[in-house]
Amino acid sequence: MKARQYCDKSAVDNAARPRWPIRARTWMLCGALAFGVAGCDFGCDAVLRFSVDPTGKTLRVGEAFTPRATVRGGCGKIISEAWSWTTTDSTVVRVESGTGRTTGVTPGIAKLRRTGIQHSVSVEVAVTVVP
Repeated sequence: MKARQYCDKSAVDNAARPRWPIRARTWMLCGALAFGVAGCDFGCDAVLRFSVDPTGKTLRVGEAFTPRATVRGGCGKIISEAWSWTTTDSTVVRVESGTGRTTGVTPGIAKLRRTGIQHSVSVEVAVTVVP
């Protein structure tokens, strides 16, 4: 039996092949599993979900408010990226690009739009300014 073991080609090939230490293989397996669990969202769709609060606002001239808009990924994780706020009519409302703080300037109707740079998504808030 011993002679057959030395003559068996598969036994010679396996013996000549370098083997990683068990600890290294264990760390690699743990790392792969950790990445698979933390890096991937299993069972989640790729749809982005938008929410804005409030969806509409009435202001008096000179009054201000700051809307909140959130974009979530398929599993509900908040997507953070660079955003900018703009208005459809800067004669009715003044909006700070970075924060979204909006101030009524003259009576009228305008929309605020928050746009993401990376995902090219936007949400809107309708604003009515009264005297």
